[in-house]
Amino acid sequence: MSADKELWKTGKSVKDDGGETEDDDTLDLSTPSPDTDEDIEKVLEEDNWLPLLKEEDGVSIRTVGLVGTVTILLLTGVLVLLLNEQKIEISVPYEKYEEMAVYDIEGAINFESTIDVPLPIGFIDNDVVINELDISFTGELEAGIKAPSTQAMDGYGNMHSVFKKYLEQNLDDIDGTITEEGLGSTELRDGQIVSFQHQFVDVASLEIIRSEIESNASYSATGIGEHWYWQSATDWVPRNSNTGLLPHGNAYIGKTLREGDTGTIYEGGIEFNWKVENGGKIDGEQTALLEIETSYQIPKPILGYEYQYQYSFHFYMSEISSLPLKFEMSLYSDASSPGGILYSINMEYKGITKHINEGYTDVPTKAFEIGSAQKTGEFENWTDGAPAIGTGSLGYECGIDSNFTLQTGIQKGEEDISEFDSYLKDQNAKNRPAFIVEANYTAKNGGKWNFTMAHNNEQAENIYGWVMTYNRTDISGDVNSIGSPIMTMDDIPKPLTVCSAEEVMTDFDEVSDWAVNDQSKNVDYAQVTLLLGQNLVSKQSLASPTSIVNFGSLNLINIVSDLGQGNLNPNDYSDNIDVDAAGSYAYFFDRRGGSENLGYEHQELAGVDAKDGLVLFNLQSRNSV
Repeated sequence: MSADKELWKTGKSVKDDGGETEDDDTLDLSTPSPDTDEDIEKVLEEDNWLPLLKEEDGVSIRTVGLVGTVTILLLTGVLVLLLNEQKIEISVPYEKYEEMAVYDIEGAINFESTIDVPLPIGFIDNDVVINELDISFTGELEAGIKAPSTQAMDGYGNMHSVFKKYLEQNLDDIDGTITEEGLGSTELRDGQIVSFQHQFVDVASLEIIRSEIESNASYSATGIGEHWYWQSATDWVPRNSNTGLLPHGNAYIGKTLREGDTGTIYEGGIEFNWKVENGGKIDGEQTALLEIETSYQIPKPILGYEYQYQYSFHFYMSEISSLPLKFEMSLYSDASSPGGILYSINMEYKGITKHINEGYTDVPTKAFEIGSAQKTGEFENWTDGAPAIGTGSLGYECGIDSNFTLQTGIQKGEEDISEFDSYLKDQNAKNRPAFIVEANYTAKNGGKWNFTMAHNNEQAENIYGWVMTYNRTDISGDVNSIGSPIMTMDDIPKPLTVCSAEEVMTDFDEVSDWAVNDQSKNVDYAQVTLLLGQNLVSKQSLASPTSIVNFGSLNLINIVSDLGQGNLNPNDYSDNIDVDAAGSYAYFFDRRGGSENLGYEHQELAGVDAKDGLVLFNLQSRNSV
């Protein structure tokens, strides 16, 4: 008998014991189904497809048998369905204009350290060395994409039609404890962080031409009182727009996720393993659970040093949005030495949607060529090993006195310090001329230049150069060992002039608001310091965050990358601009101040690339004293 027939067999054969004829032992589906209890009883009596049993306590055992048989049939049908159930398959849509999701957020951070490194977490000053931190938080995150409806200016001063990608987060309940270096444990209460990230993407090139990040945090601490911290960063460094608003977008946006599929992806030189599971239903929508994970454990202790990390990001994806309906991030790592624990960090961050808009038109995925490389400003040859002072555009008045420049300082050094003069002539004779490696200028106390001149030597890690101090009447200097310059003047034969650097930066309101004197309309060098040179900044060193999910300025991908190299340095995880990173020649404005009387401390920093006049960034911060 076939399996199908066996499933449908409902009774056993009955031999003729009392003269009754043996009935067919299969269910006859050719007759109409009975409608009433009487009809059911009649069918039972006529067909006798269940053995006749006596009635007990007024309940027909035959009826009980009928119910049992029907139940078996129903369960059999369910079993067939279960056996033939298809694995889930979710086609995640591409990003769409006006797509958005609002998430309820919760999480926690636990951190312990004996190696005295600062841990930037968005609401505590990055210079604070934390030995222990144990906090939990809740709040709300909104992520979305606005359709093209406005224009934005790039770092060269050109206007573009753009669409905006944004993340806005409000963590309104942060509580826990913190132990700072040299202090006892302090209770944190009623902490808040309001932060946002806006990226303006050119609709043709699909490059981010402007990015804005702002964070406003406050908390109460026992024995210390109220603290607050505000920071804002705008950068104009053009770069390709990442797929997705949350991390690992390339792994799921526009992809079909099939239950059981596995694979690997690479980000930042890290290998992440992924697999797809059935995510169940969220608000009635079937989801695929995409699990992205990576981990490492040192195979065996090295001189007593042990180290490990585990990282995972789980996304519950549906077919209604490129944004997950739910996500869960976790990170754990620790390291120890023979002397004990060096650090341990445990982070949890979760979100679930409470509102979602599907959007309407797909965001473009194909970029169009924009043309040749752009340039703005005045560019001139090096003069005496320093960028030319220049004049800027017609009618622009430079804030630096043309009679008190780097060139006049170098000339005075040659006249007053014979060893310095000999050094410059010797390097010119060797065809490796010395140039301004770095310099700074202030108008305080009548004006002063500090500058360093050195030559490039590719065969040496360190070389000897001259470190000079120059005011309007005197110059002094000494030979010092410094790092060998990473460039020569030939790498940038015509750098942006000093006056043009002033003009280009102050053409941006974000910079002029704090750098320009309201009365003189010039750069206020009594408050603002001019810095210039190499080893300061590069486009590549601008760490632009991918997500405020990074919890303030903490960059999770950078953490995992450093963990993979056995290097935990939280200073590296900040999305702040690192002006000590090598790779270019640039000019900067730097202003800082504050006092207890003022009630806060502040710093402002802006930069422009000397190669092409691209305004790089504008940073501002305030924090309570």
